[in-house]
Amino acid sequence: MKKNIIRSTILACTLAGVITLGGATSEAALGDKTLSPGMNHSDVMELQQGLRKLNFFTYASNTTYFGNITKQAVQKFQQANGLTVDGCFGPASARTLKSKLSGNTSPKPQASTGVTSGNSSSNGLLKQGSRGVAVGTLQQSLSKLGYYKGSIDSVFGAGTKSSVMNFQKSKCLSADGVVGAATTKSINQALSSGTTSGGNTATKVVNTAKRYVGHKYVFGGVGPSGFDCSGFTQYVYKQTGISIPRTTRSQSTVGKSLSKPQVSSGDLIVFSDTYQPGPSHVGICIGNGNFVHAANAKKGVRTDSLNSTYYKSKFTSGRRLF
Repeated sequence: MKKNIIRSTILACTLAGVITLGGATSEAALGDKTLSPGMNHSDVMELQQGLRKLNFFTYASNTTYFGNITKQAVQKFQQANGLTVDGCFGPASARTLKSKLSGNTSPKPQASTGVTSGNSSSNGLLKQGSRGVAVGTLQQSLSKLGYYKGSIDSVFGAGTKSSVMNFQKSKCLSADGVVGAATTKSINQALSSGTTSGGNTATKVVNTAKRYVGHKYVFGGVGPSGFDCSGFTQYVYKQTGISIPRTTRSQSTVGKSLSKPQVSSGDLIVFSDTYQPGPSHVGICIGNGNFVHAANAKKGVRTDSLNSTYYKSKFTSGRRLF
């Protein structure tokens, strides 16, 4: 792609299959990465330290794990400061926290370098009405990730906006349908994860998992007449040539660990603290922020959203098995 086509604010890199924003990349700092439940990152400890100074985080020690206690502290902080109370720590929450720690009570809005809660610059963004090569690359990227089903026409219309919003919801971002730095980064992370996940295998896993939607839940069941959660995941992966342990706790340690933004179709999903402490439930990601699992005796094998209030709070990690 010629540089004169992409020298404006949005750069499209079709060779790598990713989209980027122009300008130098700033050093990593708290707020550059959206922190969400289930993540294990050094920034989480920095977040906990900041919230502790303001008496929102009171756990005995700081850790790098973003669990329910950290989520609750973030929610209390967000509520106390008039922010969107979603338990995810993104740019808007980071700016407010930094301001409070520095003693400022009314932080001035900063020039947006990406998508923030209701505060976006018109420069450096793709949004409804945008046209051009970068929009086409965005559509191609979202199509690869299973969010965009329309034609690649390089026009940011209602369909593209809807697919962007669905992607943002699944990745714990502000779902405004505008593509800035935060959404771009998350799309690129998802694309990067997808390039190593084995497309054909992922498709087989997803199709196999969907085939058993509606089957009954049987405690201790390993299929195909009935499943419990780990029996279901073990059975589905076995059908595609992947061997995993039988129990949820054992399955929670196999493969490569993934944060929520890195989870892709075909990945194993681990939830904790459902009916008992620690890893206690598993399912299989099928794309678009959804997963298939053997839920319980009443609901059987079904599809649910990773972004639902309950499963969002219980998400521990994704596991890449192929």
